[in-house]
Amino acid sequence: MDKKLGITELKNYFSNWPSFTYEDLYRFYQYNEGEISKNLLNTRVAILKKEKIIIRIRSGVYQLGKDGIDKEGVKNPSITNYLVVTGDIIDSKRHRITGKVLETKVRQLNEDMKKRNSGVVPFSSSRGDEFQGVFLIGPEIFDMIRNVRHTFHPVKVRIGLGIGMIEEGGQPFKEDPGRSSWDLNGEAFQKARVALDQLNPTKKSRVLLHSPNSEGNQTFNLVQRLMDTIVGDWSDKQWEAVQLYNQLKSYEAGAKELGISKSSFYQRCSSAKWDILRETENELSHLLVQKYLVGISEG
Repeated sequence: MDKKLGITELKNYFSNWPSFTYEDLYRFYQYNEGEISKNLLNTRVAILKKEKIIIRIRSGVYQLGKDGIDKEGVKNPSITNYLVVTGDIIDSKRHRITGKVLETKVRQLNEDMKKRNSGVVPFSSSRGDEFQGVFLIGPEIFDMIRNVRHTFHPVKVRIGLGIGMIEEGGQPFKEDPGRSSWDLNGEAFQKARVALDQLNPTKKSRVLLHSPNSEGNQTFNLVQRLMDTIVGDWSDKQWEAVQLYNQLKSYEAGAKELGISKSSFYQRCSSAKWDILRETENELSHLLVQKYLVGISEG
């Protein structure tokens, strides 16, 4: 069973993650085996749950099991660092991005956020052409970044990422999705601002991270620059195919949705260098999880 389900590899991969999603499990098996069907994934998830290799926390969200403990025995991770995402629109006046248009785009971003497990404070607009939200550090970070860029496409945006503590009135931050991120402050916001200000609008680099770990910043940002170079050249059809594949996890389903052949759909993803980008995203998100998430409490 271990070999069939990759239990040893699964435990090693998710060992530092306080929780992970159904989509993360899909990425894990896809990374190790290539394309797998959702039916096969559902079967594997059912077996992993039955054997208490993983434990369901809520719909589509799991933790690694520990000696067969049940749901009530699982402790929530202690969150000390958050991810602040601050973005602005490049040449907003030339592209006629009014406050009303920005608010519409922000609503679209928040509809996508509802589908994810990492959103803490929804995106909100302020300061003319800027928008900002707060997330948990986790594997959804690149899906979120890509969705931001796609929502504003073909208009270009800069995205500053800041990792660190969040404060509210001098007290530790308590998660509340009903508030605005602009009312909060702390290290994560400061670092997101520094990252945003360092992005040159004339360059292809569109995403920059600042965090307490300088070595991690250097690695993340160097790889992200290479990714930005590729993504910056995507056509409308490539954007459409990549986003659709990421949603459906199937070339065949994506082709059917667009009414084109499977080979044509695959070619659009392939020309976008999607396979290597997806693998790179997985590795970078794993790096962030290892660096900044606190493990499950034992006490």
